Amino acid sequence: MSRINNREVKTYSTFPNTTCPTPGTSASTSTMTPTITITKSQSSGISYKLKRFWDFVSLLTVEPYLLAFMFVYTMKGVPTTQLAQDKICRFVYNLPANYCSALPTMTDKDDYLHKKSEILSEGTSFTLYSVVILTIPSVIASLFIGSWTDKYLNAKKVLLIGGALAAICECSLLIINDYCFEISYYYILLSMVPNVFSGSLLAILCAIWSYIASTTPPHMRAIRMTFAEIAMALGTPLGTYLGGIVLNTTPMFSNGQLHNYSGVYAIAGVTYVLALCWTIFMVNEKRDIRLWEQRFRNSCDDNDVEFETRVENKIKRYDDYRHIHPIKLLVNIKNVKEMWSTCAKPRANLVRIQIWLLFLSVSCYMLSHVGPIIFLFQFTQKVYSWNSQMYSNGSAISSFTIALATIIIAPVLIRVFKLKDTTLSLIGLLSYFAQNLIRGVVLTSNGFYYSILPGCLGSVGGIGIKSHFSKIVTPQEIGKVFSCLATIEAITPLIAAGIFTTLFNATINTNPGLALIVVAGLLVIPFTAMIWIHFCTKLPDLSGSSDHPSNDSTIVDDNKFSVNNSINVSNLNDNSCVVKDNTLNQL
Repeated sequence: MSRINNREVKTYSTFPNTTCPTPGTSASTSTMTPTITITKSQSSGISYKLKRFWDFVSLLTVEPYLLAFMFVYTMKGVPTTQLAQDKICRFVYNLPANYCSALPTMTDKDDYLHKKSEILSEGTSFTLYSVVILTIPSVIASLFIGSWTDKYLNAKKVLLIGGALAAICECSLLIINDYCFEISYYYILLSMVPNVFSGSLLAILCAIWSYIASTTPPHMRAIRMTFAEIAMALGTPLGTYLGGIVLNTTPMFSNGQLHNYSGVYAIAGVTYVLALCWTIFMVNEKRDIRLWEQRFRNSCDDNDVEFETRVENKIKRYDDYRHIHPIKLLVNIKNVKEMWSTCAKPRANLVRIQIWLLFLSVSCYMLSHVGPIIFLFQFTQKVYSWNSQMYSNGSAISSFTIALATIIIAPVLIRVFKLKDTTLSLIGLLSYFAQNLIRGVVLTSNGFYYSILPGCLGSVGGIGIKSHFSKIVTPQEIGKVFSCLATIEAITPLIAAGIFTTLFNATINTNPGLALIVVAGLLVIPFTAMIWIHFCTKLPDLSGSSDHPSNDSTIVDDNKFSVNNSINVSNLNDNSCVVKDNTLNQL
């Protein structure tokens, strides 16, 4: 910072009208003039902030896909469980339609046939079967995907397109299951087969997180991952709420259906068609690498040559494999070996231990996240006597509160208080711990709502862990590490389904909140690991990689502003100062 005619002056490395030379021009011939400085009043103007915010938002290309994905994923979750539960009630137990319709809101006294607990237990077992079908192929796929995304430029885009096509097929098969209502509920499991071939949920998440890490400069990753979490947080309540509303409207078919399942699946299919079109036309990793570096480079200390070199070095790792067919790059046992060696090789600054502790933390975090998904619907039916509409409304309120907290509080923690990634993760883990503990102890519907506020920052736990991950490995290793992370995330639902299905079914009549208390207890493990990482380790020096510039400041000294070549600016009165990039402060 400096003063011109007694006015404070800040210098920014942004485009356009910035202190950095535009790529393709030299420092001496660029448009840099005495107007390169931006006064404090100009930089704090609303129009300037809106311009910077638009520059940021316009580069969020995979986040809309993530929003659509979470919207559909949560919207069809309850209807699919309800479809299986209704089929179990009607055709496995051969119970009348009026009993099956009233089943969710029945108390133990109202359940004159005493079949509610048995039906709910069989519903959680159905969830276990679906998790098994999706998990095993996902684990196998995730072993190969990571190295593939590091070697093939369009790999992440292909995974997103494949995920959208598989979801469209799934919705079509679910509509058929609804139309043929009297067939066994086991046929619902066939709708999951297309997801098996696409790599399922984990392939999509691996592609998205790897894309973000690959295209975004290191100093922007935490804030971009926050926006990705916001997209997930917004999609969740919208999907849950809309799914509950549509499910309880008049059924599309009249073959004995108790709810409008196909209405939900039709909306889900159309959403994925839009997501497919968006991916085809808007997702371009090579373009995004260049635009992110151009608009949000960390400093002005590089000229056009250094800028181009850094961009080309990022892309070069893909060009080295252009002569090999993408299928051969994917189906290669070396991918598994490379992923393992990346995670297991010795590293300085206790990085290897950090990597494995982060893996452990993610495992426990995922167990605590997936566990309630498996049984929470049945839990609310048993403990609160909620039907699908009431559950959808409660879940939507909870998810919306989380989204709002992520949008407002998370950026403040990152940009204003400048908290470390490990500190963010600790806040999120503690918040999530409180939420599950309250729900497990206070066994009334009020307990569900009491837990919302303490648990609203749970999502920042994932932000902190993933952001820290991306800062302790080189760009060339990001795909492999996130692939190993995806493998762990793929295995976790299988473990969670086995543990929590058994636990919930065993305690449904005696202590239904015990499963949620166990969920809270699991979070003590990652909390302890993140405390150790926070106080006993430090970030490694990755300045040698193309993604981590070694110098992030521009020196103003002796009435000269230096961006490799000195450019005279009159009336800079401070003898010397370091001008940091303040781009992020404008977001």
